[in-house]
Amino acid sequence: FIHEYEQAAAEQNLPFLTSSGLWLQSYGFSKACLGALCCLLARRHPHLLSVACSPGFVETEMVASYTGNTKLRTIDEGGDTPAWLAVGEGNYAQASYYEKDRSLGSWVAE
Repeated sequence: FIHEYEQAAAEQNLPFLTSSGLWLQSYGFSKACLGALCCLLARRHPHLLSVACSPGFVETEMVASYTGNTKLRTIDEGGDTPAWLAVGEGNYAQASYYEKDRSLGSWVAE
């Protein structure tokens, strides 16, 4: 996977569907890396809470050219789950992923 990604990135050929069936794109790859970091931190520092979350599809400059039908969330809506996790109002699962609605998510897309 890493070799395929590095090769596609070097050729500036992202997003790219590899011959092994992996969809390579920089945004998704960065999120996968953050998820892996969350799990590593939880393992190395079990006394610290290490979780990841999705703010959802938030209306920011990054999506200014988006023309699809998905309703974008406001900045306040996107910040809800990260703020909830940051202030410690819940009983969170270590090394977990939380969805935009504060629900416990899955590291793997189904």
